[in-house]
Amino acid sequence: MDDNEFRELQERSQLILDMTKHPGWQLLTDRANVGLWAKQNLLVGGGAKDFEHYKTTIAWMEGAQYVLSVPTLIEQELEIERLARYEREQEEAEMEIG
Repeated sequence: MDDNEFRELQERSQLILDMTKHPGWQLLTDRANVGLWAKQNLLVGGGAKDFEHYKTTIAWMEGAQYVLSVPTLIEQELEIERLARYEREQEEAEMEIG
């Protein structure tokens, strides 16, 4: 990842963090969790009409779970890149000394 991509990742991460602090984020997560609960109960209760309905319900649930996890995922991506950059800087410093 070059410096521009890293800067964009930092900016996206900050924007998403800011979004999670907005009251609307809590409303979104509450509604998504209600939907997840309802769809999970539908499937556990054998309420899927057919296999296609089962697949679309699972896909909806996976999508909702992904959206809810984006703040954590982008923070992890940012932390991995920070660590990689730190390690590269350490290696470069050791090469200069050695």
